Amino acid sequence: MWEINNSTQAINFSRAVILGMLFCLLYSIFSSIRKAGKDSFTAVLLEDLLYFIIITPVLFLFLLSTTNGELRFYILFGILIGFTLLKVTLYKIFTFVFSKIFSSIFKVFISVGKYKDKIINLISVKSKVFFKKIAVFLKKAVNTLKKLLKKQ
Repeated sequence: MWEINNSTQAINFSRAVILGMLFCLLYSIFSSIRKAGKDSFTAVLLEDLLYFIIITPVLFLFLLSTTNGELRFYILFGILIGFTLLKVTLYKIFTFVFSKIFSSIFKVFISVGKYKDKIINLISVKSKVFFKKIAVFLKKAVNTLKKLLKKQ
């Protein structure tokens, strides 16, 4: 077992606190998506599973880089402190802001879904006009090139 001096432990503890805060912020994003969308058991299960799929390799790489892969109590305690600190202080603000953002995004998708036939029709009409203009331009360009090549 290799020795770690006190300053390295303090730095790693500070990094662990910050990592815990980032984990809480990520959880706030997932919680906001859950509040803005459907709150079914399957959705919650999938969101929590995705959350742990994301944080597990991050935690593993963090432990690998800070303590050479050894599990240290002060690292886990730092992550817990950081998570709890953000959860107690700014979590409600982040969740409120992210909920408003995601509910607005969901409303846009729902309204687009209501008018999807009109939107698709408009896009197809505009794209036909656009491609006709490109075809006319390319025909003129080809004819101009033919004339230039005949002159030579």
